[in-house]
Amino acid sequence: MTKKCKPAATDGNPGIFAKPTIDFAFKRIFGTERFKAATIGLLNSLLKDVHVEDLTFLNSELAPENEYQKKCVIDVLCSDGNGNEFIVEMQNAKQKNFLQRMVFYTARLISLQEGLKGNDSYEVKPTYVIAFLNFEMNEYGGVSGFPLSEGSVSWHFFTREACSGLKLPSSPEYHFYSLKNFQKSRSELAEAEDFWLYLLTGSDKLADVPEWAESKNDFAAYFEASMLAEFTRDEAIKYQDEMTTENDWKNALEFARELGEENGRKKGLAEGLAEGLAEGEAKGKAEGKLEAAQNMKAKGLDLGLIAECTGLSLEQIETL
Repeated sequence: MTKKCKPAATDGNPGIFAKPTIDFAFKRIFGTERFKAATIGLLNSLLKDVHVEDLTFLNSELAPENEYQKKCVIDVLCSDGNGNEFIVEMQNAKQKNFLQRMVFYTARLISLQEGLKGNDSYEVKPTYVIAFLNFEMNEYGGVSGFPLSEGSVSWHFFTREACSGLKLPSSPEYHFYSLKNFQKSRSELAEAEDFWLYLLTGSDKLADVPEWAESKNDFAAYFEASMLAEFTRDEAIKYQDEMTTENDWKNALEFARELGEENGRKKGLAEGLAEGLAEGEAKGKAEGKLEAAQNMKAKGLDLGLIAECTGLSLEQIETL
């Protein structure tokens, strides 16, 4: 018997599932004890040499050890019974220092491992990073001297010996996935990771829980966590606020593009925003660079980009 489904989501109908790329929804799905079966399934599907049986969620904010060190704010941080630690990130905004930030996160985690304090054993436990990117890696320049393949869906980084390819023991691993480049249809899904990427790129548009997901605990947990009807009032408000912020951000991008086209020049985002800022100031619509920078920061723009657009220093922007 064919199961009757509710109408699929459209622009006018938000559907029955939360958009997984929204920060609040992503953390609800993969960062809570109630739905940890989804996180376990995700890790076991994407990390081929690790088998996770259980997880403990850790404090995702790592306080700096001194006044000169940066604070680490991670989307989802967890560990298994074998001491392995996992960072799971959703990155929507382009950041030119994204790869460096991920390396910094793993370095901080390693420095905090209990087994490294007060002895000479150096029993470093592996740290794994899984990051989903809503942009293509080489759109922000990739890594200097290391071009990244355009159109690729995934990248895997770790430390290895150059000739033999032998992996350095306990080397941190980085698994990056470009959601923008994942274009497989339902009939093309084959590998376990395909199903997760399929969900992360469009489960909010599905009409109902797919039959292939109903009998699997990890997928069942994913859809239970995504069900908008199960959100509390406070959760629904938080989710809607972040949806509104994302829409405002997209509108800002579209405005920048349209502004560049109107002037007959295909400007990049930085130029478009800078021109929009200058035009607003010229017409008396902006109250000053500090307020403009504060608004840009609230929309989640990269601090370097804001500095380029406004002429303010990074130190000034960080204090806003």
